[in-house]
Amino acid sequence: MRRIVVPCLVLGLLALWALPAMAADTQPFKPQVIYPSKFDISKPLREVKVGKPVEMGKPREVVNRSIPKVQPTGGGKYNLTQNLPGPLSTPSPLLTFQGLDSDDNQAVLGFRVMPPDTEGDVGPNHYFEWVNLVFQIYDKTTGNPVLPNPLPGNAFWQGFGGPCETDNDGDPIVLYDHFADRWFVQQFSTTSPYRLCFALSQTTDPAGSYYRWEYVFSNNKFPDYPKTGVWPDAYYIGFNQFLNLSSWSGAGVLGLEKNAMLTGSPNP
Repeated sequence: MRRIVVPCLVLGLLALWALPAMAADTQPFKPQVIYPSKFDISKPLREVKVGKPVEMGKPREVVNRSIPKVQPTGGGKYNLTQNLPGPLSTPSPLLTFQGLDSDDNQAVLGFRVMPPDTEGDVGPNHYFEWVNLVFQIYDKTTGNPVLPNPLPGNAFWQGFGGPCETDNDGDPIVLYDHFADRWFVQQFSTTSPYRLCFALSQTTDPAGSYYRWEYVFSNNKFPDYPKTGVWPDAYYIGFNQFLNLSSWSGAGVLGLEKNAMLTGSPNP
């Protein structure tokens, strides 16, 4: 595997030439270098306030985005069936408390979202939870919420401007970066041209201020269902690409220049 290191976001398309469904997307693999279209520093998250229910944002558009099924080569079958249960080795929880649910989406946004699309991570002192279109931060010692009320997802981008602030389309990512002792947040926008919105806490406090960036995808390929990994050198992200929100166009990968983001560079 060859690693490409550049001061930017590196985006690659994994071309799966064997799939007939990919015939319409036959461009050879070519990395793209993308720089932010927008950057700022947010006010502390604990100071963000919105009315209840809020009118900002919109329910995520329901689109049937399906990935073509791929059969094993040679006519074989996948041998992934688990026939026996695993060992009962899960430890008892140290702390339990009531988290977010569809009622919180109703109270904050004025409508319910089902099923629960759950996201969150644990740091040294906090648990940051995001369920569907609302989020809350909890004290890990007491289980008490840090924010006065759950907030809509796009309230995280309050004051940023553009679709990152006005859209609230779900599929968020919240990660604690244990290498840097920071909090990493990401959300997409389904407004064309499609965007990925990233934020990184200035300090170890998840309810404090964040560096915020917007990246625009100009090829009409929507980065759906993104999943992110925290590594020492970069934040690596994989996602499904859908042309104009509907036709699957392959798997995409990208890497974010972490060192520049940690220092609040406006142009990583």
